[in-house]
Amino acid sequence: MIKETAVIMRIEKDSLWVAGVQGSTCGACSARAGCGQRLLAAITARAPMVRVLLDGRDSANYQIGDEIEISIPEDVVVKGSLFIYFCPLLGLLLAAGLAESLFGREALTVAAGFVGFIGGGLLVRAVSVMAGNKRHLQPSIVTTISVARAV
Repeated sequence: MIKETAVIMRIEKDSLWVAGVQGSTCGACSARAGCGQRLLAAITARAPMVRVLLDGRDSANYQIGDEIEISIPEDVVVKGSLFIYFCPLLGLLLAAGLAESLFGREALTVAAGFVGFIGGGLLVRAVSVMAGNKRHLQPSIVTTISVARAV
């Protein structure tokens, strides 16, 4: 299990939306040049949020600003990463290869590769939506670290 500290950003009846707590100042770690988190934060100007199912817990026990510790199964992270990266790439290669063998024209091969890449991305999105409520694929709450004080 991979454990991460997160802050509750939004509360729903059956789930919490949390944002990861940044462990170090952006730019200080060794992965600075290839950091997707840094790039996403620069584009959207906000931290990405993750949905955490409550698994029967009462949402009234949580409030916005609480820090909680969540855990994510390691195999879900590895398999999900492989699927996200390889599905569009595989779609590109298969579509381009098929177009090249059928038509043999460069323009059609490039266009088919682009369509295959987009198709692979749409497949990733569809699988992601279908897996949205599967409990074994979701992060789970380990413990509450600190409670936000009402102002």
